[in-house]
Amino acid sequence: MKHVIRIATCVWAIGLMFLFTSAREVAAAAVYVATTGSDSTGDGSLSSPFATPGRALEVAQANSSIDTIYLRSGRYTITRTLSVTKPGLTIATNSGDSTKAAIVAGTKINGPQSVIAVYASGVTIANLEIQGGAYYGIKLDDTDGAQTDQKIVGNYIHHTGRDGIKAQRADRVVIENNEIGPTGVRDASNAEGIDMIGSIVATISGNYIHDITTNGLYVKGGTQNAVVEKNLVVNTGYAGILLGSETDLEFIRNYQGNYGDSNGSNPLGHEALDSVARNNIVVNAAMAGLGSIAGHNVTFVNNTLVNVARTNQGGFRIAPNQFGTLPSAVVFKNNVVILDPASTRPLVYFYRSCDVTSDHNIWFSDGGPSEVVLDSTPCANGTYAFGAWPQKGEKDILSVVDLRLDATDLYRPLTGSPVIDAGEDLSTLVDDDYLGTQRPVGNSYDVGAHEGVAANSVLLAAPIDLDARASIPSQVELSWTDGNTGDSQTGFRIERSTDGGKTFAVIGTTDATEFEDVNVTRNTTYYYRVAAYNESGISPYSNIDGVKTPRR
Repeated sequence: MKHVIRIATCVWAIGLMFLFTSAREVAAAAVYVATTGSDSTGDGSLSSPFATPGRALEVAQANSSIDTIYLRSGRYTITRTLSVTKPGLTIATNSGDSTKAAIVAGTKINGPQSVIAVYASGVTIANLEIQGGAYYGIKLDDTDGAQTDQKIVGNYIHHTGRDGIKAQRADRVVIENNEIGPTGVRDASNAEGIDMIGSIVATISGNYIHDITTNGLYVKGGTQNAVVEKNLVVNTGYAGILLGSETDLEFIRNYQGNYGDSNGSNPLGHEALDSVARNNIVVNAAMAGLGSIAGHNVTFVNNTLVNVARTNQGGFRIAPNQFGTLPSAVVFKNNVVILDPASTRPLVYFYRSCDVTSDHNIWFSDGGPSEVVLDSTPCANGTYAFGAWPQKGEKDILSVVDLRLDATDLYRPLTGSPVIDAGEDLSTLVDDDYLGTQRPVGNSYDVGAHEGVAANSVLLAAPIDLDARASIPSQVELSWTDGNTGDSQTGFRIERSTDGGKTFAVIGTTDATEFEDVNVTRNTTYYYRVAAYNESGISPYSNIDGVKTPRR
């Protein structure tokens, strides 16, 4: 499947530039690094820069007046982690340069454990390319206690040994507009895009996270008040986005006096609390597109999940953590959930908990399973047809038609999509969409991450007058009338049912208005339907027509 990704770029200005008073006395607010500079003769000025980020960091952390390190465009290879211990320091590509400065480390276990490790509050890492690190591209470290107001903005973080970003007790942290991935170069078994543990108030927004060997991103370890929004997560080996995941007991914040700073706000040891995931797009996840392990009061609204649960779990999944803390007060509304076409997994998988409010979601499984698994939950236990799911909301819909989402435009709905105006008014939880369009555009909220139709949306008309005939036992002849004028459609998709019209499977395509089905059995009844298609999607279906092949 072809995806055209639109990634918003982040533009900002940082500080004023000052002059240096002498070759060895640094009295300005910024120091500079350039590939043409010198650590021995340079003074860190724009005209006489240092050669390495390590030297600039050493000078900046020793001088109270320096608050910014600017790297000129170029490639800087490091052999030791850049450890930031000075509060309020910014490390960024020079604001006048057109390409990101690249800080590169290897991924061998005896090399830098992280490219950049931050141990102080108020630090900003901006507009850099960061490659490698045996474990992490960037680590927000809590060795010196919880830190606050750190920002990771506009970076390209890739080919890391394990995680792209690891954040531990980073309070009021902002991780925004970064591109992250691939990860897991050294250890593919534990290599998230973003791994956040025990943060109080966190914003993870506008990131493009891709080619992640495990989970796209998660917040866990007692993280509270996290907002995960407008992220595009593509190609994950595990789940897409999780509000709550597994954490060792001693690292769950505000639980049983952990870290000595417990305020009693997490008495049951939940992994994520009072957090929301909204307006995210998840594409091609091997496991759940969205889920929660031991989350409490976690909310998933207006997300779009495409080709998820390819090999494991379900489209949406909740479960306890390893210590038995159950997820509770989970809200799941206005989401699109599309199973991977090859999936044999259920749309929903709940393990040991069913404390979920679900409604106004649209679920789709193109010829695959349309089941819900409630495994050892207090509500029920077993596998259920979608309509018999006890937690199913009145407006939860299992669509039997293609959802008409434009795969070339971030899965925005096309004209005639069933997601349009099908959502609940959730103005207290989400007021715009993935691209910033204010909701609602039409009569009501749309379902999914987008509001309004794609710019190139063209509604195809359904074929009409489908006629199925069987004059011999080995063949069914189909004919219909094109409902469109001109060449607005690429062709027609033919679908067949062998169970009385309950489910259909695609058996072929053609650019003509007739088709011969030669894969049939004598004395058998078949039902057919046809849809026009083009690069934007498929039309509504034709009438259904059935025919029984002759006995001989």
